Amino acid sequence: MLGVLGSQGVRCGNGLKEADDMSGSLAPRGDFKNLLTYRKAELIYDLTFYFAHAHLAKNDLTVDQMVQAARSGKQNIAEASTAAVTSAETEIKLTNVAKASLVELRIDYEDFCASANCTSGRKIPRKRSTCATNPAMLPSRQPGTWR
Repeated sequence: MLGVLGSQGVRCGNGLKEADDMSGSLAPRGDFKNLLTYRKAELIYDLTFYFAHAHLAKNDLTVDQMVQAARSGKQNIAEASTAAVTSAETEIKLTNVAKASLVELRIDYEDFCASANCTSGRKIPRKRSTCATNPAMLPSRQPGTWR
């Protein structure tokens, strides 16, 4: 129920300004560094960076492709969380881009394993790790640890 329009702006029946009422309706988001998915994606990026530079030839295009897929996964999770403040649709789209990037990275790892005969061409098993069930077990990320 709208009240009168004065110098304070439109007032709702509950005595709050319409703008104040709207600010409480959106969940606080954008703190992506506290998201478990972001922390895992950050770890995946660090491990991929190390793996690609330690185990693949420097002139191999797969190095850049794997590092970029890992980076895209991490960055799109952060961007989705930030965009969630204003648009759930954008959050969902960016989260799907992050997922697609990480699937691409997984396929690159499977291709490496198949060519290196490390798993006889079998897919990497999906196994719930301790980190997946206990977020406190994730290592803290130190800048430059893997570089």
